[in-house]
Amino acid sequence: MKKYPSQLADCINIRLPNGWRDAIKARAAQNRRSMNSEVLAALESVVGEAAGGDLGGTAPAAEDNSTALARG
Repeated sequence: MKKYPSQLADCINIRLPNGWRDAIKARAAQNRRSMNSEVLAALESVVGEAAGGDLGGTAPAAEDNSTALARG
């Protein structure tokens, strides 16, 4: 069975405080990203700063999805 890139990616399950899922969903819609991409963008800003700078594009899913959404 063929594995897709998303099936090969590192995964983590987290428990969110009440209301956070809705807040992430709203923010993701505002930024035209998936919820996953929104979480990655937020984490990249914190982890990148803690590591002394940008992650160098290692989190491509955190980019703006405007072009992909426009294509359908």
